Amino acid sequence: MAFRHRTPDGREYISHRPQLMAREAMVASGHHLASQAGLRVLERGGNAIDAGVAAGLSMSVLQSDMISFLGVAPIIIYLAKERRVVTISGLGRWPRAASLEWFHKNCGGEIPVGVRRAVTPSAPDAWLTALNRYGTKSFAEVAADAILLAERGFPMHHFMHEHIQGSLDAYFRWEDSRPIYFPRGELIPVGQPVYHKDLAETLKRMARAEERARARGRSAGIQAAREEKVPVTVNQMGGLLSLFFTAGPVRDAAGARRANAHRYARYFRRMLAQGVYLPPSPYEAWFLSTGFGPAERSMTLKAHAAALRALSRG
Repeated sequence: MAFRHRTPDGREYISHRPQLMAREAMVASGHHLASQAGLRVLERGGNAIDAGVAAGLSMSVLQSDMISFLGVAPIIIYLAKERRVVTISGLGRWPRAASLEWFHKNCGGEIPVGVRRAVTPSAPDAWLTALNRYGTKSFAEVAADAILLAERGFPMHHFMHEHIQGSLDAYFRWEDSRPIYFPRGELIPVGQPVYHKDLAETLKRMARAEERARARGRSAGIQAAREEKVPVTVNQMGGLLSLFFTAGPVRDAAGARRANAHRYARYFRRMLAQGVYLPPSPYEAWFLSTGFGPAERSMTLKAHAAALRALSRG
């Protein structure tokens, strides 16, 4: 039985999902494959929080035009045994430098579209916090469906297609979005596969970090997944920049010496193997040539991401 809804301006929405009833468990989400991911976790002995995290991670793949793994994830949980409601904010903060005065001085009082409008990502921490405090399964177990959907693809559905089609220019303007939604220059038709290869690799990398730490216990494994990253500090002045593999700021020679020179050497070789020649030492500054066009920038950024992924694997 389909559900029909007509808006005041005459547009009609038809739900193609059947009405369902159940005796033991129910998972509701914005996409049937995300609900299926949650049900799968329940069938494997997980609790409601495990299922909710599995569905939420899958939604960040299936409705990535509206829900981002690197976005926000406010969570409300009812603990039935305690008859208590708990919340996890899941809302990112503005970066430290993003003051009202900064936007008045640098942006004319506006908040421009792009990274300057974004809060620090908080959804991964929210999902992992819920899983660690109230769940029973590992991150790898609850992320399994999301990884498969991101890596092997899922059919473009009407809801995503209509949403992107309604804001076509806003999505097409970003170089990183085009290979996902416009791989051949046009929006992927309904029914054709959508892939999120980079997101799949991120989730798998977190799962691998968890597995390496599992001997110390479930919480230690989840914490390792949360902390999985490659620490990098970039110093910039005008068009010049330098990169050091260190978590802290590099303000002088002592700070530079604390950086991981061996990791930079491996990074340099990885970039060179992909056709990008960088200074062989982090002490030498980089600069972007005016001869660099969109294709060269895109190639360099993709090589950079691949090199960091390789470094994170050890």
